[in-house]
Amino acid sequence: PADTASNYGVTMWHSFGNIVDFASFGNYVRYKHNADVFQGQSGSPNFYSPDGINFYIVGIQSTERYDGNYSAGINPASFADIQTWSAQ
Repeated sequence: PADTASNYGVTMWHSFGNIVDFASFGNYVRYKHNADVFQGQSGSPNFYSPDGINFYIVGIQSTERYDGNYSAGINPASFADIQTWSAQ
């Protein structure tokens, strides 16, 4: 994450946590979670695994704040946006 410009940076390979709250905005969702994050991880995928074997991307890390960490949820509407943008 924030280690690209420094010889003394830190790389976080994984972090575990739970969704603690969420809010819907029209067709979109933002959720708050307690997984540990580090400066520079915005845009990193958030995964869900029901069995510890299969992993599914459910969100994109967006904000680290004093009151928690926030991610933009991936749902059919946001996935359609991503497909449209990638085709341009």
